[in-house]
Amino acid sequence: MSSLPDSQVRISPEASREFYFEGLFCGRNGLHEEALGFFARALEADPGFALAWVGQGFALGKLGRYKEEI
Repeated sequence: MSSLPDSQVRISPEASREFYFEGLFCGRNGLHEEALGFFARALEADPGFALAWVGQGFALGKLGRYKEEI
């Protein structure tokens, strides 16, 4: 267990795929707000993970948050 505050905990880039797939699962089951959280975690771990950006945009679109989608 880490003694670092949550704001200083580092997420490995490899974890980005796990968060992405959790986001996909949530999105496919209509849990778009939850999906956004997982896509955000994936992007925090790997900002260059293009599929996570696409997933985030899709979830935002499903929530009607079109201005944020762009």
